[in-house]
Amino acid sequence: MKENMKIVSSGFVVRNQNGQVLLGRVDAHEPPYQYTVFKGQQEEGETLMDTAIRELKEETGIDIAGDHRLNRYISANPIFDYRMRDKTVFLFSLEDVEGALNDFEFKCESMWGNSDQPEIHGYKWVAIEDLHKYLFPSQRGLAKFLQKTHSKETV
Repeated sequence: MKENMKIVSSGFVVRNQNGQVLLGRVDAHEPPYQYTVFKGQQEEGETLMDTAIRELKEETGIDIAGDHRLNRYISANPIFDYRMRDKTVFLFSLEDVEGALNDFEFKCESMWGNSDQPEIHGYKWVAIEDLHKYLFPSQRGLAKFLQKTHSKETV
């Protein structure tokens, strides 16, 4: 990718049956704001959805394409996007309506650069109202958005 071009990234906001959001811990960031949703850089020829599905599988082991209990509960379009200095991130929604992830063993197969260190070192289900306590500062807008839309859902 050319230096003057912005990076495009996409991924998923994964929610369980209780409405909690799945986050991954990135040890390269300082506590307590070392958690993120699952996303990554778009590769040539990929759609935003292709990228999101690939990144989710690499960072969690969740295979949306291979599990009918999950693939029918994804948003067709991004639900949220945010811009940073060097990239734009688009996020889709995955609702685990049927509990497919209740006993799932999450595993990250994506490594930092050329190292043998996984990008994600742990997983946590977090209530929407607590996301701001864990998410990277760049994702605080997502926390506010989810809190706002969640409060509309529960009214």
